[in-house]
Amino acid sequence: MPWQGTQFINKDSYTLTVDGLVDRPLELSYADLEAYSQESWLMDLNCVEGWSFTAKWTGPELDAIFKDAGVKPEAQIVIFHTTDVPEGYSSLPLTYIRDNNIIIALKLNDVTLPESRGFPFQVVAKSEVRL
Repeated sequence: MPWQGTQFINKDSYTLTVDGLVDRPLELSYADLEAYSQESWLMDLNCVEGWSFTAKWTGPELDAIFKDAGVKPEAQIVIFHTTDVPEGYSSLPLTYIRDNNIIIALKLNDVTLPESRGFPFQVVAKSEVRL
């Protein structure tokens, strides 16, 4: 199925499912994600198409969520399923997420992430500047 364009997701009914090789599968609401400790990082986003911008990204560290889920030692890859392409996904090695303090950004420059940037969150890696 092709890309379905910008998705409009209801903040009040959204849930993030964390399952697979975990001891405690989680169903987290948007409010649950906001309740986690929020990290803010100033980061450059560089696109292969040649454009870039610097922005402040804020959200919980994925590893904090994974600790609550009890990720099992044999887990190696984290798979992120998307709404815009239901059979689509991206993935990152769990060690990369932990080594780079990957966050799921709920905010961009202190504003709730807009639909055009991937609301409810965008997975981002930190740069050297913590705010």
